[in-house]
Amino acid sequence: MTDIRFKPSQEKQQPDVSPSREDYDIDVLVAGAGPTGSTLAADLLRRGLRVRLVDKAPHAFKGSRAKGYSREPRRFLKI
Repeated sequence: MTDIRFKPSQEKQQPDVSPSREDYDIDVLVAGAGPTGSTLAADLLRRGLRVRLVDKAPHAFKGSRAKGYSREPRRFLKI
C-alpha cells in the first residue's frame, strides 16, 4: 500500500513518537490516490487540514484510462 502524507508546513513534529510505532495526527484520511482522491487531498491541504492519502497500488498508473464515451455522457453532451 502506498502511503502519501501531506502536512501543513506550520505543523510541529511530535518528539515523543516512538520510531517503532507510527502515530498520525490527521484531520482527513483519503482512500485512493487517483485523480479524484489526489485533487481532494490537495484542496484539503490548501485549506489547512492535515491529510493522509493512501492507495493500494505501489505506484501511479502509467497510461490512459479514459478511452471513450459511454452512452450517458454522449446523451448529455448530445454527441
